[in-house]
Amino acid sequence: MDLMTIVTGLTVAVPAVIGAASLIVQGIAQITKITPSTKDDEIVGKVEAFIAGAQRIFDKLALNLPAAKARQ
Repeated sequence: MDLMTIVTGLTVAVPAVIGAASLIVQGIAQITKITPSTKDDEIVGKVEAFIAGAQRIFDKLALNLPAAKARQ
């Protein structure tokens, strides 16, 4: 397996995994909102912050412009 195949596979797989994780966490967040415990809300908040950070990192790696600059 050559390097180009690996890089191409990662560029497809990583955003798909982050997107799927984001959808799963959003569903879990809706469930935790109706539970009386606050401990699960704290855990989901930390996971949401981690996913948001990962998305910011991959946006910078992809050289995506910030939303304000992209609209100009």
